[in-house]
Amino acid sequence: MLLPRYRKVVCMSESLDTRATFSQYGLWAGVIAFITVLMVGPPASLTVESQLLSPAWVALALLVLMATWWVTEAIPIAVTALLPMIVLPLTGTLSIADAAAPYMHPIVVLLMGGFMFAKALERWRLHERIALNIVYRSSGSPSQLVGSFMLAAALLSMWISNTATCIMMVPIALSVASVAQADNERPEHFRTALLLGIAYGCSIGGLGTPIGTPTNLIVIGYLSAESDLDISFGQWLAFGLPVVALLLPAAWWVLTRWVFALPQTADTAAHGAVEDALQRLGPMQSSERRVVIVFVVIAALWICRRPMSLVEIPLPGGSIAPFAFLTDHIIAVIAVLLVFLVRAGGGKRDALLDWASAERIPWGVVLLFGGGMSLANAINTTGLGLFFGESLAGASALPLWVLILMLTTTILMLTEVTSNVATASALMPVMGALALSASLPVEVLAAPIALAASCAFMFPMATGPNAVVFASGGFSMLTMARAGLRLNVIAVLVITLAAIFLAPQVLGSPGG
Repeated sequence: MLLPRYRKVVCMSESLDTRATFSQYGLWAGVIAFITVLMVGPPASLTVESQLLSPAWVALALLVLMATWWVTEAIPIAVTALLPMIVLPLTGTLSIADAAAPYMHPIVVLLMGGFMFAKALERWRLHERIALNIVYRSSGSPSQLVGSFMLAAALLSMWISNTATCIMMVPIALSVASVAQADNERPEHFRTALLLGIAYGCSIGGLGTPIGTPTNLIVIGYLSAESDLDISFGQWLAFGLPVVALLLPAAWWVLTRWVFALPQTADTAAHGAVEDALQRLGPMQSSERRVVIVFVVIAALWICRRPMSLVEIPLPGGSIAPFAFLTDHIIAVIAVLLVFLVRAGGGKRDALLDWASAERIPWGVVLLFGGGMSLANAINTTGLGLFFGESLAGASALPLWVLILMLTTTILMLTEVTSNVATASALMPVMGALALSASLPVEVLAAPIALAASCAFMFPMATGPNAVVFASGGFSMLTMARAGLRLNVIAVLVITLAAIFLAPQVLGSPGG
């Protein structure tokens, strides 16, 4: 009985040792690559006679260094994101003010606001109640239970962290699986499909809204800063929701029909387990109702912000547009203020959110996002982005659908082993430069980066939800890879079609 546990401990120890060695090599590889790029020197087109170091070449060396450290996690990836504030001012590439400003880009404010509002949902367990109610309304057959859990995970992940959603839903799923299909020949198939379905639902759901995953905000921020495309919350919903509506059923079909053939008969025991969990939550509290009210108000403002900006109030001396300056970022700050101002009710003097809870938002992701924005700003302001675009101009000779298919496949497979946020941060300026030099709509190349970077389904290290369900045990990495590879292929096709046909129509119009 002790032998499997001993093997597991040994394997974990060996894995940690291998990871530490990999990180150590990555640390020195990044430094050596940084120095090597600077010593090789820039081509004549990027040389600045009045400066010892070419600003564009420093930006390239910084890109190589940060990409190497991000991929190998030589130091925490959020700490690597601070490098632009050191390297760029010290080399005279950018002033400290210009290097630091992107760390509080409006998109970063939107990200922080989304994180804090999500904490209010988590604090009062409203996300758990929503998930259980969605699952409870399924008929109870194994395949439909998997679909219900996936739908709940996707809807919650549009608004709160996909990893937090997964952590909350896995214990519920395990309790359901423990009482379900006791007389089935392969009960492990239901358990595995249920866990993988939650992970996939969390990742897919995040594609639907700008705050669902940081990669969406990376692309939106780049388009806003470099292409004058102000993508509104409603615009992204119109683009992201159709992708979610296609990928989520596809993932359900892969798990319940293709990889695991689950029975279609109802399972009353599993349905009863969900009902018991709902009863333990008790009746809805006033704090939950007030969070719902704030949520509805903020969601309505995000969705209706564009039409509201056109409203004018006639006055004797003319007219005013009171909502003309309302942006998604300001709405996010309003949401933060509301959850700190509105009392929980029910005899509680606490606000819907306290600072102790707000401090636990993933500040590392905020720093990582800011570092990516600062790096992108350096690449573009120094002319390196244009140089990249001109160098890659030959790729524009390919048919557009081939270019997008190759881009989507590359990013999706790359993020199976690297940080999706770091990958999107590093590649977005390069793709933007390529679009500019080839006279392609930048949103057509930007959209696949946002979506594909969050659609890695094969390995535990690819996403937080994948890691959470794999850690719960019960299935091998080969099983996850077998299901994930099939879904990856479908995701590449869906994202390519969305980028070609939907992105120009929805994201290409001028923002408000």
